[in-house]
Amino acid sequence: MIRFAVLASMASCLLALPRGIVSAKFETWQATHKKSYHSIEEKNAALLVFHANDARITNHNLQGLPYVLGHNMFSDLSSDAFADLYLSTDQPKSKIASTDSGSISEPHRTLGRVPDFDWSPSHLNKVTAVKDQGTCGSCWAFSAIAAVESAYAVGGGILTSFNENQLLQCVNGANCNGGVINFAFDYIVENGITDSFPAYNGRITTCSTSIPRWTMLDYVQVGLTDASMINAVNTMPTSVTMGFTSQGWGVLQSYLSGVISADTRGSDGYHSMLAVGYGTDDIGGPYFKLKNQFGSSNWGESGYVRISRINFSKNNWAFHMTSVKSILAQPLPSQDLNDNSTIAAIGDSFGLGK
Repeated sequence: MIRFAVLASMASCLLALPRGIVSAKFETWQATHKKSYHSIEEKNAALLVFHANDARITNHNLQGLPYVLGHNMFSDLSSDAFADLYLSTDQPKSKIASTDSGSISEPHRTLGRVPDFDWSPSHLNKVTAVKDQGTCGSCWAFSAIAAVESAYAVGGGILTSFNENQLLQCVNGANCNGGVINFAFDYIVENGITDSFPAYNGRITTCSTSIPRWTMLDYVQVGLTDASMINAVNTMPTSVTMGFTSQGWGVLQSYLSGVISADTRGSDGYHSMLAVGYGTDDIGGPYFKLKNQFGSSNWGESGYVRISRINFSKNNWAFHMTSVKSILAQPLPSQDLNDNSTIAAIGDSFGLGK
């Protein structure tokens, strides 16, 4: 349920602007994003929140920082309400082999300029289109599925969109209020992925088991030094869970473009995405490019976000698939998939987490 907190500070922001400008800007935004409200009271509360966000966005963009904020479909949510819907307080569980523990914890050192690299559709095309998790806090499911999709494609399979709905319905201890991404990977290892679930709609129903269409051998935790993450992303797109400060919530909420700086990272809330590339921006410096799941048209850089590689290890976790294969005796009618063939067999041989 969207929570509209009408605070005195928001009211003062509203009063500081001419009434006509306030109303016209909000009405234009409401029409653009097809927003409707159940009562005039709810609409007025949304108006107050919208203009508090408008002031925050304007003030930020006047500072000349390496990233730009802007209005989107979340502009009638306070940062707290956004966090309630889209961020989780659950940290991923560590999955570190004894030989990897040093690389996970060693001090972070950002490499110098490295050539840009990108798995996304506009470049190497081993990443499915940006999806939309809706108002369900299921980023953990989208990140896990996106990683499996890409592992399958990088290994030689036809790029295929898998269904997050199976994880949402079947992973114990995870739902629309968030989840631990390890639980999603553990479920896929044990049960595989089917093609029989209804399309994702962000609602909890029931879990029904069926013969898996794809299986995954295992997954590994990746070291978060700059070199380890670059090596991991070079191998395949990598599932990442990021921690944000409470101030960072508003940055993620209203992100439009540029490289988000390291000072937004903390432990007040977590969000999972897919690291698909890296590079160096003339203004924002070295960055990782991540695929989000807020849709492609109204958030970020066509649904993607660039985040600074400086101190990337702070409150972040990253995981890699080690094997994804198709196990169906015959391909689906609409797809050209290899019968009983191991499509991807990658992981330890690449030194992941080293």
